[in-house]
Amino acid sequence: MDQNRFFKINRSQIVSKNSIEKIDSYFNHRVKLSITNPRDQEFIVSRPKTSDFKEWLNN
Repeated sequence: MDQNRFFKINRSQIVSKNSIEKIDSYFNHRVKLSITNPRDQEFIVSRPKTSDFKEWLNN
């Protein structure tokens, strides 16, 4: 897995930078992502991974 393009946001979901459409704050210091793919979906970044996720986005 190319760690520059993909990030594991929780135990069961991996996202690509290209698929992230919108990022919103979510309760308890988490982040909610709106993803574009064949099915528009929303995913929650787990609290322990939120800071790593934000760092990954900025790289």
